[in-house]
Amino acid sequence: ANGLRMPLVPYSVMLLGTGQQRVALWAPIVEGIANLIASVVLGRIYGAIGVAYGTLIGAAFGVLWQIVINIPRTTVIPCRRLAFVREGYGRAVVAFMPLLVLFVPAVSSDATLRIGVLGIAIILTAAVFWFITLQDTERTRFKALLARRRLI
Repeated sequence: ANGLRMPLVPYSVMLLGTGQQRVALWAPIVEGIANLIASVVLGRIYGAIGVAYGTLIGAAFGVLWQIVINIPRTTVIPCRRLAFVREGYGRAVVAFMPLLVLFVPAVSSDATLRIGVLGIAIILTAAVFWFITLQDTERTRFKALLARRRLI
């Protein structure tokens, strides 16, 4: 749930900085209501894991409300929905797609196969992350950080 909310943190800070926090007042209310309902219902059915899933569902409602309702209403902050979704969520989803192979039933049921596939999936995830999802400026900053760490 927190991972879903994190890309919205800079947007929330800009709302406060531009005095438009009232525009986004309903997003946390909608998230809280969805969280409460989903957590109670799923908690009764599945126990503690159901409450966790309820929190995830609540966060999804809050994020969707921000993207669909609030972003178009905050005209002072130049933010396009498609660009926000692509940069805030799309790049991360693409980077971690190789790990989805771990949910294949044949892989998840065999421990030896799972370990081998996990290693390959992690290498593929790192390669996709480095070559596809990181921007050139981010790669440059990461290389500079590594170079500084080696000098210490």
